[in-house]
Amino acid sequence: MSTEPTAAATSRTSGLPVGAHLDATIVRRRRFGIFWRRLLLGSLILALVALALLLYKVIDSTFGYVALEYRRPPAELLGNRPLDEVIPIRVLSYTTDSRIPVMVGAAMSRITRAVARLSIDAVNAKLQHAANATQRRRWLIVYTALVDPRPASSIALHTGVSVATVRLVISTYNRLGPAALDTPGKGGRRNEYLTTAEEHAFLAPFFARAARGEIATSTEIHHALEARVGQAVHPSTVYRLLARHGWRKRVPRPTHPQADPVAQAAFKTTSQARS
Repeated sequence: MSTEPTAAATSRTSGLPVGAHLDATIVRRRRFGIFWRRLLLGSLILALVALALLLYKVIDSTFGYVALEYRRPPAELLGNRPLDEVIPIRVLSYTTDSRIPVMVGAAMSRITRAVARLSIDAVNAKLQHAANATQRRRWLIVYTALVDPRPASSIALHTGVSVATVRLVISTYNRLGPAALDTPGKGGRRNEYLTTAEEHAFLAPFFARAARGEIATSTEIHHALEARVGQAVHPSTVYRLLARHGWRKRVPRPTHPQADPVAQAAFKTTSQARS
């Protein structure tokens, strides 16, 4: 009996196809390879065609003429009125003799308006009798918005403030009324120890002493102020207090205002020393 292994036994031993089984496996793998290769090639061709169509659409929309079709005729929407009456345009130009911009034409669509809480004459009176520059600027914005309503940028250009300030002032006036614009504004003395009248009364005894030729030191005034307000006070507060009421620091002069340096030098050389 022959001892050589058969093809079936070899296939079972190694786990790999042999003989006719191997040929069938190769044919099947080639069929799968051809199928996937053709599928990938078709996908690539389809992607190239789609890319070409996209480029054609972009180029076609970039160059050439575009035809527009209205769902409703513009004349029907405008009510047979000219477009300039429906959407007026304000043009910014400059005069020939100066570089001051002048608005020409009607107002734009976004107009800043002030509610007529006060008449124009009352607003003008507020503007003329404003207590400070901040209130005067606020009432000027309101007066401009009442007399000639225009965009906030134009009001800001003519009143010398920012657009945000115009919108804030008009919004505050429309919501809260004239009382909201008569506030003192920024700055000022908000945390003073004494009012101006109380400071004047506090310094009156020191004024009287100074009128009699007596000397009043800042240290003495400092201690008296701390005793008056009942708490510690920084020395700079005392100096600002004295400056507000016209006091200033006095020190002895180093020389007499009518001294003659030449005469003094001659006196030193000609005078005889006393024994």
